[in-house]
Amino acid sequence: MIASSLSLLALATSVLASAQEQTPYSPSKPDLTYLFSVNITITPAISIGTTPFGERRFQPITGGSFSGPELQGHVASGGADWGITGSNGDFDPDVAYVLETQDGSNILVRQRGRAPNVFSLFETGSGRYDWLNWVVAYGKATSVTETEVSLDIWQAQGGHDTILKCFTGNASREARALIDLGARCWVDVDFEVQTELSKSDKGGVRWTWTEVDTMLWV
Repeated sequence: MIASSLSLLALATSVLASAQEQTPYSPSKPDLTYLFSVNITITPAISIGTTPFGERRFQPITGGSFSGPELQGHVASGGADWGITGSNGDFDPDVAYVLETQDGSNILVRQRGRAPNVFSLFETGSGRYDWLNWVVAYGKATSVTETEVSLDIWQAQGGHDTILKCFTGNASREARALIDLGARCWVDVDFEVQTELSKSDKGGVRWTWTEVDTMLWV
């Protein structure tokens, strides 16, 4: 009986020691790589009025410029911010504009968030800047005046099993994604992640949805 009690005590002590030795979970901090800074010129906003969602406004974008290590150029006129101010005073920008690069490429930028922070998605048919189609970026306003808004834009980098970008479209459009394996990946309409590891790799590698560890919805 005594031996049995000692065995149970030893087992309990061992389990407790093992639990204490376990390393607590520590999430990895996202890495950010500087993309560019942009200065956007604007005209006075047109108020749409107070809707069920808040005070909606329309603010035309008339131009501007941007510069970064990999791309430079001008902001095309014709973009706009359809932002909304909530009842608590927070402003949520909803912006779309086009970057015109010095080498003649056009890049559509979509930005949403809660001022002064936004996330940015890009879309372009340019081969040189195709990599931007798979980027999700973080932006922060550094200056806001009645005539100009300035932002710094940073590309988010992830770990080996982190999907950096995922957005869904309608039933006929694939949801696309990028994971940091040196591969272009996408999530198809059947919710399966697919990728080609390199240009020389024929076929591709497929993961099921449940095998992807971490997702950042944007």
